Amino acid sequence: MSSEPATPPSPVLSDRELEVLRLVATGATNNQIGRALFISVNTVKVHLNNIFAKLGVQSRTEAALYAVRHGWIVLERPDAPAASTTAAIAEIPASPAPAAPVAAAPTETVVIAPPVGEVERPTGRGRVMALAFVLVLGLVVFPLASSAQPWREWLGAPAASSATAVVSPPPRWQRVAPLPAPRDAMAVATADNLIYLIGGQEAGGVVNAVSVYDPAANQWSRKADKPTALQGNSAAMIGGRVYVPGGCDAQDQPSAVMEIYDPASDSWQAGAPLPKALCHYALSTLEGRLYLFGGWDGRSMVSDVLVFDPARGEWSAHAPLPGPRADAAAAAIGERIFVVGGRQSEGLLDEVLSFDPTQPANSAQVWARKPPLRHPRARLGLVVLAGNLYAMGGGWSGPLRENERYDSATSQWSEFESAQETLWRVGAAAALDTKIYLFGGWNSQPNDAVQLYTALYRFFLPKAGP
Repeated sequence: MSSEPATPPSPVLSDRELEVLRLVATGATNNQIGRALFISVNTVKVHLNNIFAKLGVQSRTEAALYAVRHGWIVLERPDAPAASTTAAIAEIPASPAPAAPVAAAPTETVVIAPPVGEVERPTGRGRVMALAFVLVLGLVVFPLASSAQPWREWLGAPAASSATAVVSPPPRWQRVAPLPAPRDAMAVATADNLIYLIGGQEAGGVVNAVSVYDPAANQWSRKADKPTALQGNSAAMIGGRVYVPGGCDAQDQPSAVMEIYDPASDSWQAGAPLPKALCHYALSTLEGRLYLFGGWDGRSMVSDVLVFDPARGEWSAHAPLPGPRADAAAAAIGERIFVVGGRQSEGLLDEVLSFDPTQPANSAQVWARKPPLRHPRARLGLVVLAGNLYAMGGGWSGPLRENERYDSATSQWSEFESAQETLWRVGAAAALDTKIYLFGGWNSQPNDAVQLYTALYRFFLPKAGP
């Protein structure tokens, strides 16, 4: 008779729930999962709720970790036979890393077993490799104490030996090639894996320069100048063109001009002007339209919400914000736009609002309040990765020590570590692939720092075979 204690049975997931869990592990959003499985977003949410309840977890990350611990994700070394299916990619959110190194094989990849009803637990070598990956995943997912020993006790890690490689955690934040000159309050857009910074404020005044950063080469180049030098505006990409409405001039007076940049031809043209001059607004896109929230009209902060339809070339008004604000940030997740932070005459805001553009302007359901930020922020950097929000910087007159991540599955904010150089106001923020870039900004004067944050890690997974 075996002396091993009995192992509690794993929760039984349906085939569909396993399919959803596999896609969750790849970092897919609810919309992407729905499209892949030909089901509605509401059905995806129902499956996620069922998965979380069966596994006893609260988030997508915890569900992925549960799958690792129970053998639903197994590891394969590079010298092992190739998997019989094509590799896909899973992205695991990054968290603060412990100061101590962790024992793990540094070059392993993650291979997820196809869902086949009953799940077998790994044995022998598979268990050892699964433990190694759990150690690495613990480094990525869980914020651990910074002392030298508790992390080892918490994970139950063995002492390093000749059979294991001791590796230091990769830095979450890195400095990359600085801006051509210190700069603040510029517009930003991404196209073809390049990041375009447009206009802004330099030490010598407001500029119309268009600087382009190539992450692959870690180099800057210059493109055609914007016709009008403005700062405190935003940019958005629609149909391969970059729309840049409004902004403030050198006298801090707002403009109604809208200028449109074509990266393919490196040229500018005039667009339909704003109904009123505005700067320091929040801007986002959804379903091929521009949505502009609040801002400064030269006399006061406003609560206007303006919508631009490129097909018609016209601006229209929508339901206003619940209150006036400037220097907020906006980003779309699914079918809604989140308007985050900002400032009013009374001070900075921690407010997070969800805007539903499909509702009529007079509907009470246009706006919904979400859990607030842990710290009030204005002129913050806000990006979306893997269906979650990342809010960075935004201290108006001093640095904020923590950044925040909003989990759209649980509607909760959590903190993650600050950049190497603590941020006040963010000049511009952009997300490409699994990384976030913060450009310049203001910390008593414009700065030229460009800081890269690795928000997600990649692990290679096979697609299900026939």
